[in-house]
Parts: sequence; structure tokens; C-alpha cells
Amino acid sequence: MIVAFCVPLLPGHFDGFAKGRYIGNLIEALGHNGSEHSFVRYEPNAEGDSEELCKERLGRFLAEQSVDLFLAVEPYPGREYGWRKEWFGKTKVAVLLLGRIVPRMRDSGPQGEGSHEMIRRNIEFIRGCDLVLTVSESLRREAIRSAGIPASQIEVVAGGIDARFGSPERTDRCASGVGTGERYLFCAGAELGGRQGEALIAAIGMLNPELDVPCRLVIEGEPADSEREKLLALSETAGIRDRIRWTGPIGTEELASLYGGAELFLFLAAEGALGLPILEAMACGTPVMAQDRAEWNEVGEDAVYRTDLYDPERLHIGLRQLLSGESPKKELVAKGKLLARKYEWRTCAEKVLRAFGEVCRKRVAIIADLPSPRARSARIPLLLPMMTEHYDCDIYAGDGWEASFQAAPNKRVRLLRHEEFPDRADDYKEIIYLVRLENGETIVSDYMVQYPGIVLVEDDGASLFQGECDIGHLLRADQCTLVVHRAETARLLTEQGCRSVIRYRKPFKLPVMVSAVMDRDFTFACYGTIEPGDGLESAMECIRSFVDGGYDNVRLWVGGDIDPGYREQLQAYAGALGLTDRIELLGPLEENEYGIRMSRSDVCLYLREPRSEEPTDELLEMMSYGKPTVVLGTGAHLDLPDDTVRKTDSGTGDREPLFESMFYLYKDAELRKKMRKQARAYVSVNHSATRYASRILSLIDGREDRCDVDENAAFETDAPQPAPDFAGEAAPPVTDADPLPEVAIAEAEDNISAAGTLTLEPNRIHRVRKGKSLRCYFSFDLAALPPGATIRSAVMFIPARGTTLRVHRISRDWNEQAVSRRKPRIRPKPLYRKVRKLSKRTAVFRWDCTELACKWLTGAVSNYGVYAPAISAVQKPWLSVEYG
Repeated sequence: MIVAFCVPLLPGHFDGFAKGRYIGNLIEALGHNGSEHSFVRYEPNAEGDSEELCKERLGRFLAEQSVDLFLAVEPYPGREYGWRKEWFGKTKVAVLLLGRIVPRMRDSGPQGEGSHEMIRRNIEFIRGCDLVLTVSESLRREAIRSAGIPASQIEVVAGGIDARFGSPERTDRCASGVGTGERYLFCAGAELGGRQGEALIAAIGMLNPELDVPCRLVIEGEPADSEREKLLALSETAGIRDRIRWTGPIGTEELASLYGGAELFLFLAAEGALGLPILEAMACGTPVMAQDRAEWNEVGEDAVYRTDLYDPERLHIGLRQLLSGESPKKELVAKGKLLARKYEWRTCAEKVLRAFGEVCRKRVAIIADLPSPRARSARIPLLLPMMTEHYDCDIYAGDGWEASFQAAPNKRVRLLRHEEFPDRADDYKEIIYLVRLENGETIVSDYMVQYPGIVLVEDDGASLFQGECDIGHLLRADQCTLVVHRAETARLLTEQGCRSVIRYRKPFKLPVMVSAVMDRDFTFACYGTIEPGDGLESAMECIRSFVDGGYDNVRLWVGGDIDPGYREQLQAYAGALGLTDRIELLGPLEENEYGIRMSRSDVCLYLREPRSEEPTDELLEMMSYGKPTVVLGTGAHLDLPDDTVRKTDSGTGDREPLFESMFYLYKDAELRKKMRKQARAYVSVNHSATRYASRILSLIDGREDRCDVDENAAFETDAPQPAPDFAGEAAPPVTDADPLPEVAIAEAEDNISAAGTLTLEPNRIHRVRKGKSLRCYFSFDLAALPPGATIRSAVMFIPARGTTLRVHRISRDWNEQAVSRRKPRIRPKPLYRKVRKLSKRTAVFRWDCTELACKWLTGAVSNYGVYAPAISAVQKPWLSVEYG
């Protein structure tokens, strides 16, 4: 994230200096806590710049710096015009308000109608910003009330305490200006020249004769001549003319010393001024007296002595209580120190960075064109949990979507209609389409052509295997990346000319296992598309055999798409078998009802012949519920592990082998328990919803290629593993030799200097320090090879420290100057990984990268280079190429 700051010229008085400290400390804390982000400064426009010149200069800056978020501090320019939200284009805009909105703007601009117009425009600008930061709750409430800013748009960032305001010692400058050993009251604020200043001098005039050691009044800054003359005249009347001193211009160190040496700090600030000095004085162990106002009460809580600073009598009473007795003063000092510890710039920066991250979150559009409500409600929730961790999602769907999508309310997700998409299409980082393979032409297929994106294809329909599939809508979307689930679909689309086809196994989310603790019948279940010849009559006959054998607690329910005529035949056949009360013939089920029925079933039957090279969705869904399933032992079913399904040796019409399998599972409860566990494990490993969503995110982020020339890589699927790692890909087997010791570098260079070989140094290399490790991005230019040469072998030598070296391919172009601001994108799956015994010495790892170098040379894979962490800080990697 690249954040630009625009800090105006602040007024040269105490409140302006406090705001300067706040802004400086905030920017420094953001830099420390957000090291992965970049921060740049935008200089405010000159006073004489025209509105058009201001707009042009801002647009050029945003484009050159690739700014993600622009933070305007106190956005109140002293001219006829102010900022306009439309000037920033797609850049997110935030403002930081350090004081009250309307009075501050009124003071900043010309008076009259022009001033009112400027106030209106600036309020309109602030209201249109993506984020508003305020320094207090009272300022937040004032912004909501007077400017109409939505509460959800405002974050309160109270700030922190500069480390220099701790326990300072009085400097020589302060001692000489105040008088060594003398007691003094330190006073600051914009109200000294008004009624508060008059009351203060009168109160001190009444107080000093009552004290054993009179106090001086030390006033921060250098006053105007008129203010000085007025205060001196008042002090002459009060008899304390020789007890007043002005500090003149002071820095932060001197201010801390003045806080720490004072008997009391009097905060005479104007309404709406920044309350940071109250906390700074508390951190220095000095009690604070301030006007009883909401903003000061919020900052100082009960650690501030509140009084009416406009009333000399009440001010006199308060000063006498704090300076004559030790108890009230000590109590305020203890409370103040405790309160000041709560304000940390680190915590403040973390809060601001979170707010920036929320504002800068990209949006992803998900356009669903799935006719089945159950299909829609099953697919979208698989993507959303991981998707919403990184992006806000807008879901576009047709009628009936709200009823079918049973997701919990989520501020990251908005439900919209298809017709609203074109007006918002340019707002998204990526567009994801959910379509069926046989959808045909719809409004969504037109969107796929006009707004290319990632197309997730539901390819489980029977039309694919019957050769009746209309894929014209996919062929037209030639700029989209098509993600399919079946090898047959991938081959079909590739043969038809689709350029970017990726195959990921279809994801399944494992449902919650529910065990019904009750006595009930043993239930067999069969669900899916039911057609004549699928063996359902044989299953009914098996139920009859159970009953005839004395096992009268068995039942069978059948659900799914059934032709009405065939359903009547089945009902008649069940009646002929005398099983009308034991067999239920149901239609398609909603997700909830399906889950309830599956949880109450004991064994599933899937008696269809496999028409694909892989198990069907219906079968995998049964297995995901942990149900022991009887299948036909043929085709794709043979590849399923024997402990996940029960395979029959019969065809669809053979009753006896089917009954044997059903009876075997009926009798053996331990086998059912084992198969339940193994079936769920198989689905979890091979059809992980988390891994699927992670891969889709990789496509969105550019960390995974959308088109791979290598056919095997394009059709790659998850291999079964005993302990899957859903967070990323497993590393490929390592076949290289042991790492070379440091002394072998020269020998390695000698060995690769023969004829027909070429030693290349990186044409681009950039090291980035992350903690104690050094991460490196580098590439090699193979254009140095003779024209027409072919690579016989390529070995990369990588000097590195530590026990493990990983090398990842960079998937996007980059340059050395921009790496510190924007890291190159890398593929998560390592190309190379090597572990060695613990050693503190640098070693040279030898990696045979012939295959990758050949792809670089032929252009099959773009040569953006590689990334390796824990690389040597001194030696550079090199590449040895043998060519012919």
C-alpha cells in the first residue's frame, strides 16, 4: 500500500506546534509499524495556484507515485476553492481532523459569501472522503452533528506521548529564564490575551501573598506587542509585573523541561484545540488545570483539575488548593502518569493502518448464473470465507437468490442484481463468473465477453457425456480464464480453441457430522439423477430380501431428478413388493432437507455406471457426509481406495452381489465406522474447499499463471496426501547434490569455463532485509546465448546462509527501483527446496534448473526471474549454461 500525506503549513503558536508534534509522531509510528507499506509526502499547492493547476498537479502526483490512499491533514486551504473528491479518481481519500471543522474553516478563508461557499465545499469534500480520522470522541460527535458525516466513516485516533516527555531535567536555558530554584507556573494556550488571561493574572496576584515562596508565571512563546502590553498592564495592577516571563520560541526538549519543572501546567486553550499538551504534561509528572469542557474532560478524565478559568475567584481557590497542600497535587500527578501510559504511538499507528487497510480493500465481483438454488448456495459459501479475508465481495444473482443463499450477515458482502453490474464493472480488481457448462447464451455470457475475468465452470451435467453440450458462450469469452473440474471438460475446451483453461478438482465442504441418539430403522439412501437401468429396482428387491430374512428394520429413501413416468413405475413396483411403507420416492431436495436426511441415513447406494474418468458430484457428496457407499466396481470407481467405498462385482441389474454388499455393511458396525472416517478424509484431501479458494485467490493476485503451455501442468490436480497442507502447495522432490562449501566457489567457476558454456551474472538483483534474513529478487538475461542455441543444461549457484533454501518463480515483471515500494509477485509453490545441516557459514547451493531455463529461452514461461530468501549479503548468485 502506498500512502501519500499532505500536511499544510501550521500556525506558529502553541496549538500549531502541538499539532505538528502529533503529525510528526504519527507519520514516524506508521513508518515503524507499516514497514511493508510506502509513505510519500505531497507538498501543498502554492497560494497563487489556480484551481485547474491544483487539479492537474495532484493528478500527476497520484499517477507517478501509484498512490493507493491520500491522507489530507486539516484540509482547509486558505483560498477561494478547496479539495474536490473527483480530483482523486479511484485513489482512496482520508482526512485527519485535529480541530473543529466549521470555526477552523471560517478563520482560514475570506469573510462573506465566499467564506460560506468555501465552508460548504470543504464539508462536502470531507463528507465524500472514504475515511475521516479525528483526535477525540467530542470532535467525532461534532463532525457527525455539524457536517453530517456518517458515523461508520469516522475513526478516533487519540495519539500517543512522545518519548521525550518522560522525566526531564531542567535545561540551562529554562533555569536562566525562570530563576534557579524558584517555583513557577507554566501556562500555554491561545486564550492568554482574552478573559482567561485576565482571570489568571488576577488570581496569581491574590495567591502570591498567601504563599511562603511566591510563584512566577512562565508563558510559552512570544506574544504580539499588543498582547504583551495588555498582560504587563494587568500584572502591574495585580502586583506581579516582575514575576512574569515569556519563553520565546522553544523546541520539544525545552518544552519537556518546562513541563517537568513546573509546579502546575495551566492549559488556556481555545475551544476545539488539540488536547495533546495535557497528556504531555501528565507524562512529565506535572499536575494540570484546564477549563471544564467536554474535549478536555475526555482527554484528561479525572486526572485534570477542572475549574472555570474565566472566574478569578474560582481560579484562585483552585491554585491555592494545589500549591498549598501536597495531597491533591500528588493524587493528580499519580493519576496523570497512569493515564499517560495508556497513550502509545505504536497502538495508534496499528489502529490507523487497520483503518487504511479497510479503506484500501479491493472489491471482487461474483456473478452467479447457476439455475439451481442448491448449486448457488453450495458454491458461493465455499469461496466467501477466504475471499472476504482479502477482498470485499459483491454478489450478483437473479431472482430467488436471497432465499437460497443462507450465509450469515457479513459487512464484506453485498447482494446485488445482474442488471446493476455494468455501472459498477470498473470498480473491481477481478470479476468471477459462476456458470454451468451447458448454460448457453444469457446476460452473463455477454458480460463475460465485455468484462473478462475468471470463469468457474460447473461441468457435472450429463450433457457433457452425451455430446450435446453447447459451449458457445465459453468460446466467445476468449479473454477469460476458465476453471473447470473434469479432465474431459478441459480437453473439450482446449480442442475447441479456448486459450486459458485450468483444472482444479471440485471443492466440497465437509458437513457437520450429526448422530441421532435414538432407536430408529436402518436406512439406505440413494440420491441423484434417477433413470431407467440405474439398478433402483434391484435395490428395492434387496430391501424385500432383508424383510424376508427377518431384518424388518430397514428402509430406503430415493431423492433427486426422476422422470414422472418412471417414478410411477417405481411406485407401482414398490407396491407389488409390499414395500410401500418402507420406500420413499422423493424429488429434488433443498440443502437443509438433504442434510437432515443424509445425517439420518446409515448406508448410501450409488448404482450408476461411471461415465467420466472421475467420481461424480453426487457420489463425492455422499462421501463428504461420511456415509459408507455401495458403488459399482467399474470405471472411475476402481480408483477409489477400498476403505472409502464398497465396490460390487456386478452390473446395475445384478441383485445378489448388491444384496451381499448391503448386508455386509448392515451387519458390520465397525466397518461402517472406519469407512465413514476414510470417506471424509478422502474428500478432505482431494477436494479441499480451502485449497480451492486459495488457488482462486492466487489467480486474482497473479501468483498463479492463468495459462500454462505445459499440458500436464494445465491439467494438474491435487494428489492424495495423508496430511494435506491447505495453506499452500507441497514442494517438489529435491534431486540436487549437497550444497557446496564456501571454498568450492572458485573450483566451481573453473569447471564451468569450458567451451560451449556460458556463466551469467544477474542482470537484475535486489536484496530486501526482513528481520535477520535477507530476501533477494534476481533474474538472468539469456539473450547472451548465441542465436539459435539450445540449452543442454543449466545450473544455478546460489550462495545462502541458514539451513533451508527455497526458490520461487516471479510471476510479474518488476524493476529494481520499485521493489522497495511494491514487492514483485511470486508463485507460492517453490521450484526448488533444499535443507542442510545447521551451519553458520555461507554455502553455495547447486540447483539444476535446465527445464526452467529452456522455457525461459523459448518463451514458454516469461523470464521475470526468481525469488530466494536467506541469500548471502555479499556474494551474488550465478547461472552456468551449457548450450549446443
